[in-house]
Amino acid sequence: MIRALAGSRMLRLFSSAVIDQAMLSATNFIVGLLLIRNASDQDYGHYVLAFSTLLLVTSFQGSLIGGPLAVLAPKRDAEAKRVMVASLHRRLRQFSNRLTPVVLALLAVATVAVPLNWEYALLGAAFVITTHTAIEREYLRSSLMLYSRPQAVLAVDAVYSAVLLVGAFAAVLLVKPAAPATIGAIALASVAGSWAARRSFGRSPGWASEDAPTALKEILVLGYWAAVGSVIYWICNYGYNYVTAMKLDVATVAAIAATRLLLMPVNLLTAGVKSLLMPTAATWYNELGMRELVRRMLFFTFGLLVLMGLYDGLLWVLRDWVIDVVLKKNIADRDALIGLWILVFFIAVVRDQLQTVLLIRERFKSLAWVAAGSAVFSLSFSWWAMDHYGMVGAVMGLVAGELLNLIGTAVLTVRQVRADLAAERA
Repeated sequence: MIRALAGSRMLRLFSSAVIDQAMLSATNFIVGLLLIRNASDQDYGHYVLAFSTLLLVTSFQGSLIGGPLAVLAPKRDAEAKRVMVASLHRRLRQFSNRLTPVVLALLAVATVAVPLNWEYALLGAAFVITTHTAIEREYLRSSLMLYSRPQAVLAVDAVYSAVLLVGAFAAVLLVKPAAPATIGAIALASVAGSWAARRSFGRSPGWASEDAPTALKEILVLGYWAAVGSVIYWICNYGYNYVTAMKLDVATVAAIAATRLLLMPVNLLTAGVKSLLMPTAATWYNELGMRELVRRMLFFTFGLLVLMGLYDGLLWVLRDWVIDVVLKKNIADRDALIGLWILVFFIAVVRDQLQTVLLIRERFKSLAWVAAGSAVFSLSFSWWAMDHYGMVGAVMGLVAGELLNLIGTAVLTVRQVRADLAAERA
């Protein structure tokens, strides 16, 4: 398989996806680093909480629409596929354009009636506007990936990254508090990225004016449980931030996030490969069957683990220099935190590849139940562990939740593979 991939179009596609995620990783790392070095722990903690919530909204939209689209669209002919993508894009924009002004108006009323602290009001307004822009950008990125165009996504993300870096520098160096302005910089960058993506998609394959009246219904029927699962997954992976803020304080959230930031290249690498791998794996299954899909998924899982191991080894050797010199932070229990984060991402990458098989086979409901159990266990364990181990306990809960999620996903995947292989032999 390695010989077949060497020099192939598939290798070039995944290379572009890896480069793209490396660029996004560097951009987000620089933004986080700017805040860590130039803003207070509380300001950075507010940014982390807002950014984590933004991930909830974009992952919900991606699971509700993007995931089912990657499964259903490859089954259609070229024209029906193009019409489906364009029709869903129009509906997404219509929904967002109607909802955003309503939410901003409610926020304005709450600011006066409660009243809200002006910093929280600004942060809330920036978050709402950023959400409005980010969901379109994410949809357009997934649409380009659907057509196996990671080079186009790379160009789009280059525009996004350039605008975000300029905006973040200005926000952190010129505005106090910096968190609302930095979130606003993400909104500007998302607008620029969406503009570039719309132009790129317009050139190839081209926007269709025809409507696909049943497309949204088909997507929602399939994506309901995926969206529920994404919310539960987010609770499991980011809910600890809010538990930590309630149990300890926002400054502790900042300390935990600072060590997690060091693993961001690993996280974004796996996310980037997953965004391209999902539609590609669906094509493999439709054309080659379950046996070949499993073989190729094992290959990619091994490759990702090797890359992660190389990065994690280098980070571990340089950890003191990175934290003391680059981050300029004094973080208690740094070794334990970094070691636990490495374990979290190693478990997650294996779990993500197993989930790809189940997503292709449309096992969204089963995955949602597994994620729900893992989330409850993770947050409960974090709550207990923080009483005994402080902020290290928050990440210990993540490890426990990821392990339970991996075990449940592995059981479901083995059952699905056996059933498919038995059907193929019949």
